[in-house]
Amino acid sequence: MFGYVYPCYNAANEGRNRLTGCGELAMRVIKTDVVVVGSGLAGISAAVEAARAGARVALLTAGTLCEGSSFSPHTWGLGMVSPLDLESERSRDEQSLSFAMESVGAHQNKPQLVDALMEDAEPAISFLESLGATVSTPDNPGEQAYVPCFDTRVRGWHGFHAWNSREEVAFTVQSIEAVRVYEHTHALSLVQPHGVGTPVSGVVAVTGSATTAVLVRFEAPSVVLATGGLAGVYTHSFGGCALGAAMAHDAGAVFTNLEFLQLMMGFLSYPYGTICNEKLWRWSTVTDERGQSVFSYVAASPEDEREALEAHSWHGPFTTARPSRLLELAVQAAVAQGHRSYLKLSDKFLAGAHPEFVDTYLSWLREKGVDPTKPVEIGLFAHSSNGGIAIDAHGATNVAGLFAAGECAGGVHGADRIGGLASVAALVFGRRAGVAAARHAREHTAQEGARLALPFCTVDEPAAVRRQVGNLMTNNCLVNRTAEGLRSALDELDVLEQTHLGQMYQLDDGPNALAALQAANARSSIVAARLMTQAMLARSENMGSHHRADVPERRA
Repeated sequence: MFGYVYPCYNAANEGRNRLTGCGELAMRVIKTDVVVVGSGLAGISAAVEAARAGARVALLTAGTLCEGSSFSPHTWGLGMVSPLDLESERSRDEQSLSFAMESVGAHQNKPQLVDALMEDAEPAISFLESLGATVSTPDNPGEQAYVPCFDTRVRGWHGFHAWNSREEVAFTVQSIEAVRVYEHTHALSLVQPHGVGTPVSGVVAVTGSATTAVLVRFEAPSVVLATGGLAGVYTHSFGGCALGAAMAHDAGAVFTNLEFLQLMMGFLSYPYGTICNEKLWRWSTVTDERGQSVFSYVAASPEDEREALEAHSWHGPFTTARPSRLLELAVQAAVAQGHRSYLKLSDKFLAGAHPEFVDTYLSWLREKGVDPTKPVEIGLFAHSSNGGIAIDAHGATNVAGLFAAGECAGGVHGADRIGGLASVAALVFGRRAGVAAARHAREHTAQEGARLALPFCTVDEPAAVRRQVGNLMTNNCLVNRTAEGLRSALDELDVLEQTHLGQMYQLDDGPNALAALQAANARSSIVAARLMTQAMLARSENMGSHHRADVPERRA
């Protein structure tokens, strides 16, 4: 057993996050070369490539292997976009897709990351297939339905049947001798023996069940965070875990583009959280519970309504850059007046023939028990983060030994993101981060010391704290963002922190380990919410998915 000094957080101290020694705690130590946190596409890719590069890998996953938004059951699968797989057109199409990425992203992308994505996109998709994933190509790839969100032309398109691929991919990963998978293991903190901003030396985690929870220190010179985006801090979201972002923040990592959070329409009725496929908007009406068009709440004309729905049929997420924005603004205006919104497909559309992509989605809905002829209640969900921990082309952050990939990493995408590139980016930068982490581990050793980045503390009613964070983010930081509302959210976050975060207690295995996890999750929601809200306040313009209602026109 290893004696370890835990830092103490005291909310009464002047200045937040003051760290002081608070006694020793024995915990199990597991030595390895690379720790990967998260088992979605990015985490799996990092673990496999690090192992292939000669590293011993500990793959930590809070649930079971193959989880997170990558393997979500809330959609039929994931579209993956790449340059056209035609050698004669490759260089021309790569240049075109790069240009489209930067144009759609309002040039908030990091150019070297765009270049890396273009270079490795096709090999990354082949890599996924090699793991046993089911990846399909369309029978009619030239149909307009296959034009990605925010794009203007057909690309190389691949369908990743995520839910059906879980068992085979998990079997492949578990068969790699150098990869040890630790399921039901929740990372709590990065280890930094010499203080914030200095090299990391591993991760402290809680593993086990409610009755057998233990604290484990995974000692390693390289850590890859693949923990997903920050959407989970909202009341309605399609997933996301704030703990990875909080760990990186506490370690001194730099963030970028956090204000560009994608927002999507989803089902509020059964099956809750199902994503509304954008291809259906042109054949839809959206009304309140009385049958009144929700567009009336923003005084839009019938012509404006049809233009908005037609424009939205080319992309799913909300954007300020297109007339489609009226849909989200209308739904939010209806909510503000206490009304619900319902999507109804036209009878003419349902009776006719559909493009291949649309037929696939409708068939999947029917398999889920949804009758497409009936109205469905919809609402706005936080979807995915276009920003996150700032990385270079190899997934490295500004903190030595710390890497990030997937949705928790930022810089690849900008103000808006072309559909199908998030999954590809998770594969590309997961693989690159794994190789770079293995290389770093060969050249460095984990340093011993007595400092953790994350201040463990008690939290009064952790579930209530997370609900309150979700409410204030939904009320102030969804579509209609204003300086007044954002400052109010920051003030409320301060109150939550001062009210609920208290003295650290002596940790040990069992109930206290679980209490530490609950406290860390509650605190991380406050940290992540504050980071996003500060970014939203700093950008006083309308750009992409970031809408400032108090700034009516976009400024350069």
